[in-house]
Amino acid sequence: MRPRGLPVAAAAALALLAAGPSAGAQPERHSAGATLTPRGLSPLALKGSGFKRRERVKVTVTPTGRDGETLRMRAKRNGAFTATFPGVMACDGVEALAVGRRGSRASFQLSSVGCAGP
Repeated sequence: MRPRGLPVAAAAALALLAAGPSAGAQPERHSAGATLTPRGLSPLALKGSGFKRRERVKVTVTPTGRDGETLRMRAKRNGAFTATFPGVMACDGVEALAVGRRGSRASFQLSSVGCAGP
């Protein structure tokens, strides 16, 4: 069952992302336990986890063929954070990198998944 109002192609892309790295997203672990995963495609929403407690984190996303966008935030006590990039639609492909001030680092690449047309 797909969430109400979510286009079929976007729902399929999210299902692929949930299935794991071999199904579309290619997460990389740079530091022990730090991960960065997509939670939404349009707009792009990311979830970070495994970062150090209350660590300051810089998250940069670079859509294919465009300049990158950066958000700065602080991880919660449990090392998690969420970041939403309203102007970024992941359907055309995107790279994301999260770097913490205390050494945590995680990234992923999402290739074009194609979105439903009008």
